[in-house]
Amino acid sequence: MHFPRRHNILLIFVVLCAPGSDAAVLQEQDVERNREVTDLSDRQLQEFTLLGKFQLGQIRSQLDYEAFMKNYDLNIELQLRKVGIISAQSRAANNTKCFGDLGCLEISERWYDLYRPVNLLPLDRNVINTQFMLRTREDRQERIVKISDKEDFEDSGFDGTKPTKIIIHGFIDTGFETWVKDMCNAFLDIEDVNVISVDWGGGSLPLYSQAAANTRLVGLEVARLVNKLISEHKVEAEDVHIIGHSLGSHIAGYAGERIPGLGRISGLDPAEPLFQGMPHFVRLDPTDALFVDVIHTDAKSIIYGGYGLEQPIGHVDFYPNGGKVQPGCSLLELPSLSTITVEDITLPSADTVGRHLVACGHNRAVHLYTDSIRNMKDCPMVGHKCSTYELFQTGICYHCGFEGEDCVVMGYGARRNRNWPLLPSSEQAPMKLFLDTGPEAPFCKFHYLLEISLSSPREAEKWVQGFLQVNLYGEQGELTEYDLTPE
Repeated sequence: MHFPRRHNILLIFVVLCAPGSDAAVLQEQDVERNREVTDLSDRQLQEFTLLGKFQLGQIRSQLDYEAFMKNYDLNIELQLRKVGIISAQSRAANNTKCFGDLGCLEISERWYDLYRPVNLLPLDRNVINTQFMLRTREDRQERIVKISDKEDFEDSGFDGTKPTKIIIHGFIDTGFETWVKDMCNAFLDIEDVNVISVDWGGGSLPLYSQAAANTRLVGLEVARLVNKLISEHKVEAEDVHIIGHSLGSHIAGYAGERIPGLGRISGLDPAEPLFQGMPHFVRLDPTDALFVDVIHTDAKSIIYGGYGLEQPIGHVDFYPNGGKVQPGCSLLELPSLSTITVEDITLPSADTVGRHLVACGHNRAVHLYTDSIRNMKDCPMVGHKCSTYELFQTGICYHCGFEGEDCVVMGYGARRNRNWPLLPSSEQAPMKLFLDTGPEAPFCKFHYLLEISLSSPREAEKWVQGFLQVNLYGEQGELTEYDLTPE
């Protein structure tokens, strides 16, 4: 009775292990597995596409294994050359990539450092897909413009006799973010200007190291745009102002070094990873424009969750609240949570919460800048020259000098002071300025220093005690009998 059953089991086992059947079954399993993975991948990509974040062709290009291995081999070779282990360049290594009329980009030993152990070449132009959107007072709806089509560009509403503002987003963002639109509208509310926002979403979304590499190509695209505006559309270089956030700050720098006489660059919390401590040609620096102003809001080390540079890299560098931690950037201070009521239990989106927790300080720079545009006259944010935030907090730096040379308005109102020494940008020591801001717009705060000098007569008894009170009067109210006596 048992033998036949055992025999049947053996027969089944032999059938399953037959060479021809084995290959067919495995092949069928592979096909099924690939189908499941493809279906899952396509569903995810469809969801991402609906969010405006990814495109199928871009993702597949970015994950190209052959390109990754080529960059990996190149990094190993250049690192060995840098430390002197090998001297001659391998013929197989390709450390240069050309992009048609934009020119070529190269990776050399100079791009390597302890702060930048990895360098990649940018993705192809059609993958990064840099686009330019124009807004004017006559038409605030973004309109994609192509500088290569001169006739179409002239019909876009662009006016070369007016100042031009160019806004560049950073890592993970696109040119269609809410903050980009808010900043565009803020400019147009106060001035009749051309506002061009740059979208390089096809290159800002891969791994950070690749996105950092892509900034070099986007810098070439922006430089080409501005130089065309100068040569063909009556634009003056000094009337062009580029504003970049995060990686966008370094894009502005790459563009500026190719635009002679560029008027201004504003760097909004320039990205730290792969840029901190690097030579000037790798990052934004004062030689990239006639005036470079920088706001640092998340200058903690990346080890502690910070994304922004700490080192000063402009003509003037602002460090609101010390530049590392911003008020209002904790979960308990999430603005959307404060509005929740029993009648309306509307929780903030996951994206809003994520941005608040992970990048609130990093993103604060763009909100400070937009606020500085809207409230430049009514509520300016004034930075004070000081060596450290700790000294600033003692009040020792609460002065602006005889001619205001030690104070600069942070944000759009930042200007050169006529009393600053006229030195080449490469020789000017950066000016670090500190100030305090509030947790939400309007962010401005006013700094007061109250100094009290008490006489100390020799006859004074030590047991005598007194009380200090102060009355403060302002245009919008008063504070009376405020107790200053320590407890």
